[in-house]
Amino acid sequence: MAEVFGPGEWEALRTYFGGDFAEKVKTGLAVYGQRWALRELRFIPYYSINSLFTAYSATYGNVVLKLGRPCREMFTECSALREYSGRCFCRLYEAEPENGVLLLERLLPGTPLRAVPKQEDRLRAFCGVFEGLHRAPQEDIRYRTYGEWVENIACTMRRLPGGLVLSGAMQQAETLCRSLWGRYTRRLLLHGDLHHDNILQCEGGYRIIDPKGVIGDPLFDLPRFLLNEPYRDAARPVDFLQAALETLAARLGYPAADIARCFFVDMAMSRCWSVEDGAPPEEYPAWEAEVNLATALLSRYERE
Repeated sequence: MAEVFGPGEWEALRTYFGGDFAEKVKTGLAVYGQRWALRELRFIPYYSINSLFTAYSATYGNVVLKLGRPCREMFTECSALREYSGRCFCRLYEAEPENGVLLLERLLPGTPLRAVPKQEDRLRAFCGVFEGLHRAPQEDIRYRTYGEWVENIACTMRRLPGGLVLSGAMQQAETLCRSLWGRYTRRLLLHGDLHHDNILQCEGGYRIIDPKGVIGDPLFDLPRFLLNEPYRDAARPVDFLQAALETLAARLGYPAADIARCFFVDMAMSRCWSVEDGAPPEEYPAWEAEVNLATALLSRYERE
């Protein structure tokens, strides 16, 4: 284990994920490292839902081993990657989603879009990835829809003591989403989390990792990028977001007003997911401020 983890990393993993998960990781490294003849295993100190390791495979070359808890999202990730078969996405080499295990192509150099300093360059790269990305699903029964995501968290917020501002915002988001869903009727396979850290530069351009696998119009794949733009660092965050939004509208052909509506929906949904996950109430004011920012942006288009 010492050669896999750097100083303090094993302890950090146990602290973040818990002892049971850490023991599963230890077992997984032994079992799948041997099964797939992996060497040079190294932990990626990125703490999210899954644990990630780089490795080298004699069969596949440079790979990423993902060890996590079995969940529906891991099954839909597998399905989405198989449907795209490496086109624009990393390749899926081996999978046991029922055990929470994936072996994926490692994209090199793998520099995330977040590292690009100029907004105009980030927008150009994002649009290049987005255009022509989406396709009709072959097995849509495997996937949730974006509308279901919104309806589910709106229902949850009606039951949870999530604060009047966040709960009210989520109900408004549900109404907006229903309107957009009725007007944008293409039902294509979306990434579902198409932001800067899931778009990596590699040889030949940018490619994508970590799809959630969700169904809807491509419009619903736009707001997650805006949510991850560094608007908090801007002197006038609403102006910063509007400039990015207008560029997306001009390049991709969606009305700016509808992108603003979808941005509000995604902002409210993402902040309410944190409430659902059990975050403490003292964090609510910061999320309410984020929702208010999305409201201010939306108000610039309310007559359109």
